[in-house]
Amino acid sequence: MVVQSEIEVLKITPQGWLQLVQPSANTDEVEEITLSAQGYITSVNLPPIYHRKQLRKNINHSSQSVVITGLGADVFDKYMEALISIHHVLGLYLPHDALLPLKTEEERGDLAIYSHNRYYTLQENIQEAIIDFDKTIDPNDVLRANKPVNAEYTEDNKVEYFEQHTDISKDKDLIQARLSTMKEEAVKRKHTKRKVVYRNLITETEYRLKKLKLDETTASTEDKEEGSKEAQKEGEGSQPMEVS
Repeated sequence: MVVQSEIEVLKITPQGWLQLVQPSANTDEVEEITLSAQGYITSVNLPPIYHRKQLRKNINHSSQSVVITGLGADVFDKYMEALISIHHVLGLYLPHDALLPLKTEEERGDLAIYSHNRYYTLQENIQEAIIDFDKTIDPNDVLRANKPVNAEYTEDNKVEYFEQHTDISKDKDLIQARLSTMKEEAVKRKHTKRKVVYRNLITETEYRLKKLKLDETTASTEDKEEGSKEAQKEGEGSQPMEVS
């Protein structure tokens, strides 16, 4: 958690770069401030880069970015408060009007943050180690081939993110397809086209319930058929009575 009264600013480079720090929770030393935002991503411009067209004409300004909003959630509002506090403290250490206003955006009426990081750092501003482009970022060597002569790709330029992949079993796929078909056929019989729109909104729980009912119906039908077959076999196996 960022507490405004505990924020300190350290000048660490000849170029006048500033580092924000606060007391460490586990030691007596200070640590660089890191903000964590939990929200909804509404827009992305992230690697991998496959073509030159994905980058700006001025290659130095090419960046990876996301737009994040909280859609009114308290946890995101707290993040915004921390960001405003940091921006205010930075303004105290800089000449008047030297710090640009905090730029925020709106997404569907709620505050949003546009966060971006360039792919290259000018050599005169390099603070971290120079690294090579990973194949997951630059599979076709587009960034490597178009790197400016006066810039490098460093640890500061690296952006890491996770992608969520939903693993759906084949059984669920089959159940969903079967039930969607059943729903659509029922709608056609009723001649109510409007209800077709809702067939894909059936929840997974409803799928499972419908599957259970379907299984019970199938099992019941199979039991009746099995009983009928057994009765038929008994009839075939018995000898007719002789009447004298």
